[in-house]
Amino acid sequence: MATRSAVVAVALSSALVSGAAGANPAQREAGVARASEKLIALLAREHASDVPGHKIVSVVEDLGCGAVVRASFDPPLYPGSGVRTVVVGEDGRSYGQHGDHDVADFARACAWLTKAPAQRTLALVLSAAAYEGMMAMRVDPVVVLAGGVLKATIRRAEPLSGDEVEELSLEVGPRGPLVVQRRSLVVERPVTPPRTVLKNAATGVSVDAMELLQAVTGAKNSTDVEVLGWLAVISGMVMASDTIPTLALDAMGTTPTAVRLLHEAWATLPAERRQALLAVAGEMHGPGFREALER
Repeated sequence: MATRSAVVAVALSSALVSGAAGANPAQREAGVARASEKLIALLAREHASDVPGHKIVSVVEDLGCGAVVRASFDPPLYPGSGVRTVVVGEDGRSYGQHGDHDVADFARACAWLTKAPAQRTLALVLSAAAYEGMMAMRVDPVVVLAGGVLKATIRRAEPLSGDEVEELSLEVGPRGPLVVQRRSLVVERPVTPPRTVLKNAATGVSVDAMELLQAVTGAKNSTDVEVLGWLAVISGMVMASDTIPTLALDAMGTTPTAVRLLHEAWATLPAERRQALLAVAGEMHGPGFREALER
């Protein structure tokens, strides 16, 4: 099956932020500890009933000036969920949607109005502050520093399809919050009926990744045997991301019909692939479901 080329989300890295002046390791360490505790507690509240057997871990990535704190589940949840991020400054203060201060304050504290940050560094910080570290781009941002004002333009993309969906115009001045202007880049196109999307995907016809994601999630708990058969085939496919096959497996449920169709769809797969799918099925629906699939 072919899908549109996916882009790589902005990843946490050790890229240096320019202007790391007045560093205070003790303050930053205390701020990182507070941020980690806050994000872990937030995830525990949000997913208390969803993730038996999962633990929450936190990772700290140094930025030179400040750090990114990332909390997530281990084993991971579906990509795009179960992750929370925040930026912590050298003074221990937190920035972003889960922080106590605006990200513009972080930019000023790191002297970005004196020396502009690297393009990817700016995108990394914005991704952690506003997009849980999952902002994706096809091209690097345009960053301009003039007259003591930092401006940047970012073309944000949809991680699964790679389609550019939004242009962000950012501005940080000597005072005040981050100013953001948004312009949609979405090009309207005819919507393919979900049944057609599922059938095409299952039979190897190229489909749009976002339409397939929506069709799969919309088919959850379907009793249509034809739809369930397509979902069974999709659940065994190897794609750039395991998100859609995993969601297809979940959408099928645990009925005897689902077991029969999965057994048929997976029968011709390589043994290693079948074992991996059985492990996912067992983790998702319990050992009894896996045993039924193995009969």
